[in-house]
Amino acid sequence: MDVKFSHIWNVSVEEALQLQTTLSRLVDIQTPLHLDNIHLIAAIDVAYNRENTEMFGAVVLMQFPELKLLSNFVTRAPIVRPYLPGLLSFREIPAILPVLEKLSEPIDLFMCDAHGVAHPRGLGLASHLGVLFDKPSIGCAKKPLVGDFIMPGERKGSTSPIKLNDNLVGYVLRSRENVKPIYISPGHKLTPEDALRVVERCIRSYRIPEPLRVAHQMANRARRVMEGKVSGIRIETFEE
Repeated sequence: MDVKFSHIWNVSVEEALQLQTTLSRLVDIQTPLHLDNIHLIAAIDVAYNRENTEMFGAVVLMQFPELKLLSNFVTRAPIVRPYLPGLLSFREIPAILPVLEKLSEPIDLFMCDAHGVAHPRGLGLASHLGVLFDKPSIGCAKKPLVGDFIMPGERKGSTSPIKLNDNLVGYVLRSRENVKPIYISPGHKLTPEDALRVVERCIRSYRIPEPLRVAHQMANRARRVMEGKVSGIRIETFEE
């Protein structure tokens, strides 16, 4: 899969902030998504070892809307940047980028355990990834980063809009009754309503959507393999 917009990842904090501001101008959350054109979702999650020296990125390909698991890939990479709020993409995308570039499958949409435009500069990891490949992308996070919202009702399916500077940037969704909600925001090439609609169709019996649930499992399984707790998974190693 070809990167449509490439840039250097080894940049200073100031350069990263400026790059986010620049790339955010390319983000499109106005164009409606046609669900009939979405057949293959790539879900992405990253886990870290206890020492916080390595990360394990999982890319899961799932058929939509059937949510049938087609394939998965796991990578291992050193952590070379500290965590800084709002700059997660500069830490995690380099870990999974080599796998995404190798994919020959026609990915229709990215789903990321991260934020999209619900971000201080409008470019969370999901938006960053969407712009890089010029594909629809969705951020689905377990905690909020920015924005004003009220908690949705306790019933499954209850929602509440997330607004930033009076602009709609996503939704809070109660995906299970009496369970903490999830925070959904469009990344690129779809509207906030589209992002909510896709995530709702990917919810099964768990709090997080099925593609991300499996990606989360795979990333953490890779971590446990390297800790010697389980076996039976192939991990590709990439050095930045």
